[in-house]
Amino acid sequence: MAIMSFITFGLCKKLDTTVIVRTGMIITIVGQIVGILAPTSLSVQMVSAVIRSIGWGLLAALHKAPGTTCAAQGVGNKLGVLIGSGVTTLILGSSGYDGAATTQVASVLNTIKGVYLYLPLAFAVVIFVIMCFYKLNSKNYNYIVSELEQGHYHPNAKYAPHSEA
Repeated sequence: MAIMSFITFGLCKKLDTTVIVRTGMIITIVGQIVGILAPTSLSVQMVSAVIRSIGWGLLAALHKAPGTTCAAQGVGNKLGVLIGSGVTTLILGSSGYDGAATTQVASVLNTIKGVYLYLPLAFAVVIFVIMCFYKLNSKNYNYIVSELEQGHYHPNAKYAPHSEA
């Protein structure tokens, strides 16, 4: 992932952010599909993890966030891991997972496959589709920021200061 961060740093200056995110999601989807093809093979799962890390490495190299957004991202990541772990625990518990059992029942194994193989694939596809319709590129972003810095607000926008007269 660190190597891809260095490679992507140069790409960030040449390519639009949405293109990089879409490319990262395609690589992540390919890596996830590789893992789905042989879910019980450790070597295939390792290759899948490397491919996915390359895809996420593309996303990790995007350093265009202001300080407040960057700080909020750290909190968001921690909350996401917390909520994701809690939901995963609830899903496994509802399927009958028993940590003390030497073997798990078929419903638990199917749930584990669904949570760790198919759910990340679904999220990557959703992110890719959203980014296909996402129209905020660097040109639009710079224009919006300059308008906000100059105090040009749409009078009916939620962020506009309303005067009480």
